[in-house]
Amino acid sequence: MRLYDYKLSPDSYRRRWFETFKITSGMGYFGGKQAIGKYLANRIFNMAVRMEADGKKPDIFIDAFTGGGKIGLSIPEGWFDTIVINDLDYGVASYFKCCKDRHEELLAMIEKIGQGMGEAMFKFCAYNRCNSSKEAIQDMKNNCKNPEWVSDKEADELLAGAMTYWVVEADFNGSTSPDSVSYKLGIQDKNENNGKRTHEKEGIHNIIEYAKKRIPKVHRIMQKRNIIIERLDYRELIKKYNGKAYINIEGKEMEGKAGLGEKDKLWYFDPPYHPATLSGGNAAPYMNTFPLGMVDEMTRILHNGRMDEFGRLEYFIKSDYNPKYTYERSYDEWEAAKNANDKDLATKFRKQALQSKTAYHDFDSLEENDKNSRGYKKSGEVEYYVECIGDFGKGAFDNAGEKTTGREYIWCRGNYQGEESTDWKYRGNEKI
Repeated sequence: MRLYDYKLSPDSYRRRWFETFKITSGMGYFGGKQAIGKYLANRIFNMAVRMEADGKKPDIFIDAFTGGGKIGLSIPEGWFDTIVINDLDYGVASYFKCCKDRHEELLAMIEKIGQGMGEAMFKFCAYNRCNSSKEAIQDMKNNCKNPEWVSDKEADELLAGAMTYWVVEADFNGSTSPDSVSYKLGIQDKNENNGKRTHEKEGIHNIIEYAKKRIPKVHRIMQKRNIIIERLDYRELIKKYNGKAYINIEGKEMEGKAGLGEKDKLWYFDPPYHPATLSGGNAAPYMNTFPLGMVDEMTRILHNGRMDEFGRLEYFIKSDYNPKYTYERSYDEWEAAKNANDKDLATKFRKQALQSKTAYHDFDSLEENDKNSRGYKKSGEVEYYVECIGDFGKGAFDNAGEKTTGREYIWCRGNYQGEESTDWKYRGNEKI
């Protein structure tokens, strides 16, 4: 369904179409929005309709932290003139560039690597897939736990893309940080009688066969839509598409492109998770993490607090776990443990509460426009809008060995208020 048809269709037609709508994934990836992909897509669709209602033409959709590409690749044909998928990770950007322009070569390289795949090859891919230059190689050696796994040879775009595919597909959680990945194919299936190697061979075969189905599909989508692949720091990405001078990945200053700043854009931001929302306060298992200082900076930028440098962001959706919930939950558990005179448990939850409290950020103030809060305005324009989507498992365990969950939120800007009749509601992993 095209945007014009969606805008004019009654609610029953929209729902019928959305039931058949499918999310496209470029590759498995940690934090890839498997549970809420449709929900986010629905929000994006309604934001695009809102843009048109405001007299804006949806010119460009920008997925600033694309990861596995699930959101950028799922935008229907014709909704935006241009779709931008961006990721600072060299291997991720290389994978999508090869999907677009060299998909047959990419498949051949994935098969070639698969012939020698095992735990050693997996580790080699993890430690070398982002080594695009001598400087990158040296940085990897200086900062990783196992520099002996780092080769002195640079990885070209094709090899980097293929190695990245193997790392995210053969890891338990789709992680990309070399010090966090864990090879899953060497684990024997309890139902098998033929041993570990048989299970590993089947896993390798399945990953290759899935690549043969997935990559041509991604290639076709990219050929039909005007998809641009960028590899920029999100701050430089904002500058570039707002027509400002920016610094490219090689460190060269680029002039702003005339007319680009006047285009109407819908931005989607899904940055790496806050350290406080993951087990033990650890950073998310990506090559490029997002420390709390960057969280604060992003908040200021998205609030248009630095317009002279970055330009104006009129329409955006930001999805993330909210550390406020983690703190409040840990604080309640800390209080309960103190009341029960359980000193060990109280110490544990106190530590967790203090860790998560440090991750508070200014976006929490946007809750004044939440429908469940006193500050929500039932009429008139609402500049910012925030909504809790639900609680989700994060593929991690806390210090007590229990599975951790996070409370996912979306923050929106662009005079947007939720339309209850057309939105999907989630609680946990269930649609209600």
